[in-house]
Amino acid sequence: MLPPSRFADREERLATEGREKYQGTARIKLEVLHFPQNEPRELDRENVERLKGYFKKGQCHRVGRNHIPAVIDQSQLSEVLRDSNVSVKTLLSNTDPHPMLRFPAGSQLQCLHGRHRIQAAREFLTPRESWWTVDLYLSGMCHHSSRRYH
Repeated sequence: MLPPSRFADREERLATEGREKYQGTARIKLEVLHFPQNEPRELDRENVERLKGYFKKGQCHRVGRNHIPAVIDQSQLSEVLRDSNVSVKTLLSNTDPHPMLRFPAGSQLQCLHGRHRIQAAREFLTPRESWWTVDLYLSGMCHHSSRRYH
């Protein structure tokens, strides 16, 4: 365990890096969102069912809260913005509705957390509504792998 001062320094470094790498917020289809196989937390069916209950009651907010952070490399982001006809300014504006980004078939974004929310959404939402609000960060942050998944 890190001493309190080293822990605070690390947290500050990560926060600064996050602000520097933040690229904006968008709606992204659920099939694009990917969670690493080596994620330490196994999928908990009970938690997924509990979250689906929130969906049924209209209590799971994917727009204003509960964003999922994901990493993307600069070339993929540039391509997706071009193909989606979305400007960098629009992506960074953080206004509702967030733009919908269109990814080529088979594309995947590595998500940093939110696996249970996304699984519940996949099982509950209709195909037309199968998207989530995602905060995009350039790949290469020190607290996760920068590997791309395609």
